[in-house]
Amino acid sequence: MSDLHAMQAEFMAHVLEEERDLPEGWTERHKAGMAIYRGGYRARMVETLGEAYERTGVLAREDAFRQAAINHVIARPPSGWSIDSVGAEFHETLSELYPDRPDLAELAQLEDLMQKAARAADASALTVEQFSQNTSAFGEQDWANLRFEFLPGLAILAVTHDWVSVWGDLGGETDGATPQALEEEGALVIWREDEQPVFAAISKLEATALSAMQAGSNFGETVALLAEEIGAEAAAAQAGGMIGNWLQMGFVADLASPRP
Repeated sequence: MSDLHAMQAEFMAHVLEEERDLPEGWTERHKAGMAIYRGGYRARMVETLGEAYERTGVLAREDAFRQAAINHVIARPPSGWSIDSVGAEFHETLSELYPDRPDLAELAQLEDLMQKAARAADASALTVEQFSQNTSAFGEQDWANLRFEFLPGLAILAVTHDWVSVWGDLGGETDGATPQALEEEGALVIWREDEQPVFAAISKLEATALSAMQAGSNFGETVALLAEEIGAEAAAAQAGGMIGNWLQMGFVADLASPRP
């Protein structure tokens, strides 16, 4: 580690840790100056969280959100120099502070995944026409071995509230809206459409299939996984329909090579 890097690391350690022993040679004047700098740094981090989690702030209301943000900055300071790391695990802070408000942590997770989708590497989606051309000569085993490369930033989030219905209200000029609890757990898929992060509700079954193929499972393995839930015949039909939906929505970047 270079002397400059070591000095920077030591400085940041004192910014983040109030109880850390002062370096040799520091006076009370240095200590007071560090306290002022630390206060300004934390204020900026709280402001950054408010900008990054705008809808969560609306849902939580100002005082509760600010309390959570201050707690988060102190208990879970960013681990890197990038401003993007400020909100890491913010949903966990919300879950710990407000265990009776699972909607807050859930919305923070959604906003975090949308930010990650927005920052993901650029990639073009495979069109339906390109997919048809690439698979026109497929036999039965080729279809079974079919695997996909998905767009960078594509993510799936299990949810217990209806975010589709209130998303616009939470980002508008009003005081927001309270999301309705779902009768059973649902799922959202998050991705980037052109330059805009977006999300859509999908069934738990489709989330299971998408998660499996995103993790590297081939089409045959995914159908077998779904068959455990709905039977072999229905699984094959539904999996095929899901692939068509993913292509239409623009989730797929390319076909992946079969595993050796």
